[in-house]
Parts: sequence; C-alpha cells; structure tokens
Amino acid sequence: MRVEIRSNEDRYRLAWLEGLIVAAYGPPGRGQRYKIQYDHQNYHMDNGQPLTEEDVSSTQLRPTPPLVNSEKHTYSAGDAVEVYDNDCWWLGTVIQVLHVAKLSLIHIPYTGRLNTFHLSKLRHCQQWSTGKWSQLYFYSQVTLLLQF
Repeated sequence: MRVEIRSNEDRYRLAWLEGLIVAAYGPPGRGQRYKIQYDHQNYHMDNGQPLTEEDVSSTQLRPTPPLVNSEKHTYSAGDAVEVYDNDCWWLGTVIQVLHVAKLSLIHIPYTGRLNTFHLSKLRHCQQWSTGKWSQLYFYSQVTLLLQF
C-alpha cells in the first residue's frame, strides 16, 4: 500500500516522504508498526547513510492526500501549504503570492528556507484523522500536527 511517512529522522521532521508498506507487525490499531520502503534513493539518515527502509508507527503514516488542483486555487499570505522539494512534501507558509509567474514565496520553517515555488509544486496542507481528510488553512493549525 502506498503511503506518506513522517520519518524518525530529524532532517525530515516537517516533511512527508513517499513510500510503500512492505510489512506490518504488532497489535492492530495505534500500537501497530510498519516496515516502510521509501520511493526515492536520495533520502538520507541524519548520519548521512542512505535511508531506504524504516520501521514506523501507525501515527507516522497517512494515505496520499486527495489531489486539489493548485493551478486553479488562489493562495493567500499566511496559508498553510505543503511544498514538493527534494522528493518530499515540506510543511510551509505562503509569504507572498506572485501572480504574474504563478509563483508563491514560501517559508519552510524547519529548514529556515525562503524560496519561490511554482503553483504546480504546492498543495493544500491536509490532516488525516479518524479516516478522513480535513484541510488546514493557517500555519498555527499545522503546529498541532507536529505533536505525534
């Protein structure tokens, strides 16, 4: 099953990585653990070694969020977004929207980066809870996701 994973590695603390569940073990529910195989070969552990597989808890997994056409959505300063950069989805905040080139200036808090991204690299920040998706609109809501 394809999923997105919040890794145990500090460098990916505010990112969702893409991967596949290859095994499940332990009691069903929140105590269940999963062996994950990552999609991309350029993920690395904090010590620099390649990160190809990892054991994670069920609270670190979510299905791939439903697609929302970012090209047709109007973003505003302060909106919580996820930005596809370096083969994973990073939590960020829209600082400014540059309408002419369909670009947005995004702040990615964990990395401290402030970059411009094309709308095709953005998606709405969504939370998976009790089997359904809900959209988070403001970065203050996103901080609640970090407490897993």
